[in-house]
Formats: sequence, structure tokens, C-alpha cells
Amino acid sequence: MNWYKKAQTEQNKIKYDTENQGVYLLSRNTKPHEGPWRISLLSIIGHIPLGHQSFLTYEEAIEEFNRMPGVEAGPDLTFRQVLQLS
Repeated sequence: MNWYKKAQTEQNKIKYDTENQGVYLLSRNTKPHEGPWRISLLSIIGHIPLGHQSFLTYEEAIEEFNRMPGVEAGPDLTFRQVLQLS
């Protein structure tokens, strides 16, 4: 199972930002020596990872996630459905 699919379990959220062509994924962090939560920025097409920011608590991560632009939705949307969100 790839990291993107693995990240879509329990307490994880996805936000689509069609204006900036990005996807924000709040998930558990699997990288050692970083906080246990992270927000990853992905390309809206192909979900290519562009970077991430780690957090020590879920509360810090969800607070930052809620400030980010975009619309929260499920992970199984097509590109056309994502564009219709805006």
C-alpha cells in the first residue's frame, strides 16, 4: 500500500485547494525524528508530494490545517469533482 493510501485512515483529513492547485493531507507521520502528525502538500494532479510540515500534537496540526485554504472532502474524488468543489 502506498503512503498516500496508508495515510487515509483514522483522524486524517484532506483539503483540496483548487486556486493554488494543491491538496493538503493531515495524517500520522511515519518519518523518524519528526513530530507524530504532519500536513503534506501534494500536487492536485497525481498527488505528487511537494513537501510537509510536522507537528508534535494533533491539536496543533488540526489548528493549522483548518487555517489552510481549500475545501475539505474525501480522498476518492476525481480531478473533475475536485474542480467542482470551488
